[in-house]
Amino acid sequence: MRKHLIILCLSALVLSGCASATDDSCFLDNYVAYENESILPGKMKWFISQDEVIDQMKLGEDVRERDDGQLVADNLSIPDVNQDDEKHVRFYFENGRFVSWEIFILTKSDARCEALFTGIIEWGKKNLPEPQVNTALWDESTDYILGQYREDENVSFIWNAEDMSYLRIDMTVQAEYLDDVYNIINLSGSAPREVPEGKQ
Repeated sequence: MRKHLIILCLSALVLSGCASATDDSCFLDNYVAYENESILPGKMKWFISQDEVIDQMKLGEDVRERDDGQLVADNLSIPDVNQDDEKHVRFYFENGRFVSWEIFILTKSDARCEALFTGIIEWGKKNLPEPQVNTALWDESTDYILGQYREDENVSFIWNAEDMSYLRIDMTVQAEYLDDVYNIINLSGSAPREVPEGKQ
């Protein structure tokens, strides 16, 4: 059976390939790609092993494995995300195969959160098709989307590809997390339902 996505904390990784150290969205290149009507985990592939994820994401000794076999990395150095932000990432596995990931970025600064979200929206408009949830809002300008976020205090976009691979982006204003209050950006991705032959 497929493992359900768990809402998780995001971590910061040492990543490369960004245009500049101030590009707040280029880290997405390592987590999200859209090819042949399928959502892929960036430069990786779905259903690879834990060792392959550690090697390809260059996690090294900074990653820890939980009792349930999931990989967790917290608040590592990432050149394109402000070091004052709290960051967490988790990679989820089923039967030893990579099936989903989730990222949280938490900041107490409204301006900082909006700058991050702006970068993510603009990256998505260049690299992704229209989402299946909140399509009309996605088609609006970035400034309009931010205005809606300020008014509603939450904005979500969801992509469901034909093979059922999945991507979700959430932005929430002043939400409680671990006994404190943050602006939260949450991104999550999930593999197709059908495991390719040879990966079972």
